[in-house]
Parts: sequence; C-alpha cells; structure tokens
Amino acid sequence: MYRIKATVKVPPDQSDAVAGKLKGFGIVGIEKRIVPFGEFVSESRLYWDCVFEGMFEGGRDAAYLEFYFEDSQEGRAQAYSLELNLQQIPLNLAYVAG
Repeated sequence: MYRIKATVKVPPDQSDAVAGKLKGFGIVGIEKRIVPFGEFVSESRLYWDCVFEGMFEGGRDAAYLEFYFEDSQEGRAQAYSLELNLQQIPLNLAYVAG
C-alpha cells in the first residue's frame, strides 16, 4: 500500500503561518523538519518547487512541512485541490510505502 507524501518548502519564520493555512484546508499530521541550506538547494529542482522570494539567498536553512494523502482518487483530488488553492505554493509529491 502506498501513500502520497507532500512537502511544502518554506522559510522557517513562515512555517507556522503556512501550517495554519494547511490545517484550514483539512490537512492533519503535519510534521516540520528544518533542512540545512545546502540540502535544500540540492533537492530543489531548478528552484521550481519553492516560490518564496529570497529562499536561495543568504544561505539560510529551510523548513519542510510534510504530510500525507491517501493513494486513492479522493486523496489525489485533495492534493490537486490543495495545490490549486494554496496561493501557488507547489506541493512536492512522491509515492511512499506505508
């Protein structure tokens, strides 16, 4: 069985505000992980998966907000709806076992 893991990359000082927005869309089980700047840059594909201005300047760490959707038609619809309505903050989605 698989789940769909979503990651939203944000500046640490905005992580609580973005987590609050996610909760407003019905997202539960949000985990925050602080990621060193070098790892953040190496994982961010051509900077397309992070829209916060200045995240790639100054060498500051990033906060990853991670949560899951069900691997079902409903779960994929929830992921699509969230990405569409979360003010163009892209979700990084990946299938994971679990």
